[in-house]
Amino acid sequence: LALAELLMDALERASQTDDPVVVEYDLPIDGESRTFEARIVHAGTDRLLSIVRDVTESRRASELNRDLARRLIARQEVERQRIARELHDDVSQRIALLNIEIDQISSQAVSEESRARLRTLSAQARDVAADVHRMSYALHPSWLETLGLVAALQSLCRDVSKQRNIRVA
Repeated sequence: LALAELLMDALERASQTDDPVVVEYDLPIDGESRTFEARIVHAGTDRLLSIVRDVTESRRASELNRDLARRLIARQEVERQRIARELHDDVSQRIALLNIEIDQISSQAVSEESRARLRTLSAQARDVAADVHRMSYALHPSWLETLGLVAALQSLCRDVSKQRNIRVA
């Protein structure tokens, strides 16, 4: 009964416009639910034309593709989190230790030339540490997990607005 009402409504709409009316519906056939798509167009005075096709397999393939894409994105996010954590927890710490060692050697160096070279190395190590921190943050911004998507996007918009001096809505 609901399907009959759906189709009658679609026929009525198609009779009043030149645009095609598309209706999807499910029918049980041989114990299996099949999905059909009907396209109904106005075909002249008091005439309608309808083309119906079985879209069951197409819908199933689309659902499978969406599911696979969701799973792939989830796995990629887990891997990004792992890499970000490794960069932050391991590589950053090792660079920090290296920088401390360079600073200690610099303070013990006898010649000014050696101290200057070690200060340069120390500055380069700090730059590398800052780059690693930025990469870690870019791979998996912690505020996304902490604040949630909406608040994180609002924060990103505010930051971009301030940095670029543009209005972001």
